[in-house]
Amino acid sequence: MVRLGPVLLALLLAAGCLPPWPMGQPEPGWPDDDDVTLPEDDDDAGPDDDDTADDDDTADDDDVGPDDDDTGPVDGDGDGFAVDEDCDDEDPAVHPDAEEVACDGVDNDCDGISGCQPCEQGEQQDLGEIPFGQHHHSGALAKGDQVHGMAEDRYFDLLRFSATLTGFLNFDLVSVEFDSYLAIYDAGCTQIAADDNSGGDGNASLTGLWANQGDVLLVMVSSAELREVGAYELWYESWGL
Repeated sequence: MVRLGPVLLALLLAAGCLPPWPMGQPEPGWPDDDDVTLPEDDDDAGPDDDDTADDDDTADDDDVGPDDDDTGPVDGDGDGFAVDEDCDDEDPAVHPDAEEVACDGVDNDCDGISGCQPCEQGEQQDLGEIPFGQHHHSGALAKGDQVHGMAEDRYFDLLRFSATLTGFLNFDLVSVEFDSYLAIYDAGCTQIAADDNSGGDGNASLTGLWANQGDVLLVMVSSAELREVGAYELWYESWGL
């Protein structure tokens, strides 16, 4: 004979008419719906590491929002500057307060410039003496040429001259393919003068530069804009005493 009591109880439970625990007893807690505070977030290296689900019983002590720690951005190399300020967070010698080291190929102080003048880092093309009168040199900037460190990603040629006479020198850089930039350095790599548009129409011009006989000049031909290439004409002249 089938007992109706247990069968009826099972039907009532299945229909949701009775709670699944003894009458008069408090509802038990379940692992996924409490708000127990567990250990702090187990990292501070990135975004929230929880699973954003309804289970807060994991290493992360929340499941509702952003990363729950308050340690700030990561300083991977321990130099006092976080990754959002440090241009190389794997090298403790590189950070915004570091001293720039000239010509080491590294932007030590994170200002976007490697601190190296072109005449210190570039290959030079020796054009010999500048005799009396006007002279001309043809050249071109091309992809793959050396890039100067005064401002990143600008190709350049470096031309070496020596003054035959004591007197004035003039230089005119002309190109129809790129916005010209012209700079002159002495033999010690101190910049004497620079120009990017005195020649008009994107051409550069430096005139009335004084030189003594035997002085060495380094002339940098480059562009005012990033990664510009093309042919150029450099006119130079010496009016000595």
